[in-house]
Amino acid sequence: MNAIHRPDAEFVGNLERELRLTIRRQGRFGKGPSAPVMVMRRLRWTTGLVALAAMCIGSAATFAVTHRLRAQTADLIIARAEAHLEFASARLELFLEELQETESRAAAGIIEPEQLDQMQLELAHVEAEAAARTLDVEEARITGRDPDNSLSAPLLRGRDFVSERLELQRTLVAARAAMLDKQASKYESDWQQSAAIAREQEATRAALASMDGRLVLRQDYLSGARTARQVELAQMRWSIEPQREMSTRRVNELQQQLDRMRALVEAGLASRAEARAVEMAFRAAVLQLDLAELEMQILERKLTDPGDQ
Repeated sequence: MNAIHRPDAEFVGNLERELRLTIRRQGRFGKGPSAPVMVMRRLRWTTGLVALAAMCIGSAATFAVTHRLRAQTADLIIARAEAHLEFASARLELFLEELQETESRAAAGIIEPEQLDQMQLELAHVEAEAAARTLDVEEARITGRDPDNSLSAPLLRGRDFVSERLELQRTLVAARAAMLDKQASKYESDWQQSAAIAREQEATRAALASMDGRLVLRQDYLSGARTARQVELAQMRWSIEPQREMSTRRVNELQQQLDRMRALVEAGLASRAEARAVEMAFRAAVLQLDLAELEMQILERKLTDPGDQ
């Protein structure tokens, strides 16, 4: 409420004193004692109406300003989303032209097929980016706010923007998994390359499982099977458990490598610097595992503590 439009007590008191003086002066020439009383009552009533009107005008003005500022902010958010979409669409258009040239070079045998596979995977990313920016614009036009990607976000005019974005991400992860499977079959004879691809495959499978789990949790929330808090905590578990499992396997693998390296150093077949590099990787893996264990303990405490609901 605007304080300028609200008459204070001192103002009203001064006004009434002036009115009394005026009425007494006029009463000397009046016809009876009732005239000053009637005038006084009328003026007091008028003063109250003026004060009430001023208060209402102040409230309406404040509401109008707030509403206008919110509308202006919404317009800016929508404009920003549209600018991101325009950029993503332009990038997709340019990438499609470049892909056509790459396909022509691959058909002519100028480049390796793997380069074309990599570019096709990148195309999937560019397409998904443009599709995601389209969803952002559509959601911003409905809400006037930034997109809400939380699993407990509400439906908007019957649209499930959260699941649509998750499906886009899952498509990308699945494409990555398919390309890694193709590469794994080609590098079976190369131990180092095969091991690196195997680690990427493991991480990709974990990411895919996480996407599937989040989609299930989203449906559980929309159906009422889980509350918002239950969904968010379960999502944390989905992200922590695969990390803990991968960290455990990584520690075991590096422990074996470190044992072999130390044996080679003792036999004079490897340098201390080589062993130190493996030892640093082993320590980093142990630290990652410790962090994953702590995160899981914190999550389990939140899930079982009734007071933390």
